[in-house]
This record gives sequence, structure tokens and C-alpha cells, in this order.
Amino acid sequence: MEWIIPVAFFLAAAAIPIAWFITESARRRQLIEVVKAAVERGAGPEDIERLLKVIEGERPKPDPLITLKWALFLMIVGLPITLAGGAAENPGIAGLGGLMFLIGLALWVVYLVGRRAARARERQALGQTSSTRPSPPPSVQ
Repeated sequence: MEWIIPVAFFLAAAAIPIAWFITESARRRQLIEVVKAAVERGAGPEDIERLLKVIEGERPKPDPLITLKWALFLMIVGLPITLAGGAAENPGIAGLGGLMFLIGLALWVVYLVGRRAARARERQALGQTSSTRPSPPPSVQ
């Protein structure tokens, strides 16, 4: 009877990539059908490229504030659990709280890196390079 848990774990772990593959292949099939229909109507390569950009642009953009929310939640909950577990000399509870805190810290770093990348994309879209900063106005003498 103890074989059920490992088998269920590996089945669940295998289900995630299988579900991703099925949904991704269905999406690709739909894209192929759209491109075929556009070619049949006489669309050129530039038209197809614009069409694919529009279709890819329809995907919902991830909200970085969700990452920040979970980071703060895990850090705020994890730190007191760690301190309470350490005070009660319970290494299991302290370890769980520490793990929660570290995961929250990692999510916070992910948020900061994503925010920095988004700002760089915005600057690039405005025509500035990411390495140049706007110069301060000249001082009046």
C-alpha cells in the first residue's frame, strides 16, 4: 500500500508537461489554420507577420504586482513562524517558516528584476537605450 504515494506523485508530475504540450499544440494548430486562411486570401509575408504579432499580442500579460503580493505575504508570514519555532525550539516549524521567508525573498527578487526589465523595455520603446540616462538640465549661471 505504500507504493500509492510515489506513483501518484510521478503521475501528477507527468501530467503538468503533458497538459502544457496538449494546449500548446492546439494553439499552434490554430495559428497554422489562421496563416493558411490568410495565404488563401492572398496575404503577403508582411501581412502574415503583422497578423501573427496581433495574435501573439492577445496573450494576457502577467501582472508583476501579483508576484510582489505573494512575496510580501510569504515574508510577513514566514518570519514570525521562524521566530516562534526557534523560540519554542521546534526545528520543523522554524524550518517551514524559514522556507516560506526564503521563497518570499526569491519572489521579491523576481519582482524587482521584472520591474527593471519592464522599465528598460519602456525606455527602448521611447527610443532611449538602457545604458543612457537623460541628462540633467543645464544649470543657469
